[in-house]
Amino acid sequence: MTSYEVGEDSLRKTTYDSAIKQLAIYAYKMKQLVSVASSNSWKNYFFREQTDIPEGQSGNAIKGIPRGADFPDAVISWEQVNSRIEKYGLSGKIDHEDIIAKNIDTRNRTIKRIAEGVAKAVDNEIYSVVSTDGDIQSGSLYGGYWDESSAAIIKDLAFMKAQVKT
Repeated sequence: MTSYEVGEDSLRKTTYDSAIKQLAIYAYKMKQLVSVASSNSWKNYFFREQTDIPEGQSGNAIKGIPRGADFPDAVISWEQVNSRIEKYGLSGKIDHEDIIAKNIDTRNRTIKRIAEGVAKAVDNEIYSVVSTDGDIQSGSLYGGYWDESSAAIIKDLAFMKAQVKT
């Protein structure tokens, strides 16, 4: 027979924070495309490099440099970005009656859904920062068409992933 007195419930000695974080890792879609740097400060700054491919300045082409001439200078720039750490989190409540009724696995389902909710909020923020008006980057597919005998989908997915990372 199960006892439901205070202190005897196994839920009281379980830590759920690490379980939720482990589940959230698999729920992230956009977070895997960015680098994560740890910090112990609430205010941070970092440098964002201009992503354009360097070209010679006007009138100084990269191709066709005369013999003995200097190479044209490339202008590479960085912008300092200030940011503030944002806290993400959710909390869930599981009624004791649901736990003892055991009709559904309320504990694990709640943990999974909380992890999904936090991961979606983080991914939405990453998407809103890296996109402009909902459009990250446009491009064309290599294969032209896909069917059951074509492996073009793998090449196209790799190409699109590289575009998103850029």
